Amino acid sequence: MEKELKTLLVILSKFIKTIGCEKAIFDFTYDGNSYYQNKMRCNGEYINMPIEISPFLEKYLDQLPDFQGEASNGSEYHGYEMIFDPTKMTITTYGLYTEYDTQDGGTSSVELTDDVIAQFEKLVSEGYEQPFYVDFSGGGDSGYVEEEGSDYKSKRFKLTPLMDDLCYQGLQDFGGWEINEGSQGEIIFDLEEKEATVRLTWNTENTETEVINIWNLNK
Repeated sequence: MEKELKTLLVILSKFIKTIGCEKAIFDFTYDGNSYYQNKMRCNGEYINMPIEISPFLEKYLDQLPDFQGEASNGSEYHGYEMIFDPTKMTITTYGLYTEYDTQDGGTSSVELTDDVIAQFEKLVSEGYEQPFYVDFSGGGDSGYVEEEGSDYKSKRFKLTPLMDDLCYQGLQDFGGWEINEGSQGEIIFDLEEKEATVRLTWNTENTETEVINIWNLNK
C-alpha cells in the first residue's frame, strides 16, 4: 500500500509545485475518513486533486500505531491532519485534540440599592459577617446564580429575589457568560463600598495538534 501511495504522492508533488503551493493539507475525521474526498487544502483554499488519492491516505492513516489513540493530555483525538511537503517529500500526520483551559475575564461592579443593603444589614444583625459571596456558572446556552451565598466565615444564607436580580444585573457587563464554553466566578457584596463586584473567569476550548507520525518518502 505504501508503495502505491508513494507513487501517487510523487505525481501529486509535481502538481502542487505547478500551482504554487508550498504544502498540501489533508483533513480526516476521528475515524479516519477524508473530510473532503479528493480535495486538499492549499494556501487556505480547497483544491481538487488531479488523481484519486484519498482512499490510499485513509488506509495509510488507519495502519499508524497511534491512530485512534490518546493525546498527551489524555483526551481522544477528534480528527487528523496530514501535511505533505512536496520539496522535502515528507508527510507529517497530526492528531487533533481538545485542550480545556480558563482565562481571566476581569471584574465589573454594580451599585447596591438601599433595599439590598437593608437585607444584608439584617443578615449582619443575625450574626453574619461581611463581605458576602455568591457563586455563578454558565455554559451551553444556560447560566445561573447559586441560590445560596456565604459570608466571610463561609456561613451560608439564602439569596432574596432582590439579591438575585442584582447578581444578574452585574453579569450584564459580560456578554455571553452563559453560552458556549461559558464561565464561572463569584459576586462579592461589600456593604462599606455599597457595591457588588463580579469576578469572572472564562472557560476556553481550543483545538491543539501533536505529531503522531512522520514519513520521509526519500527513505
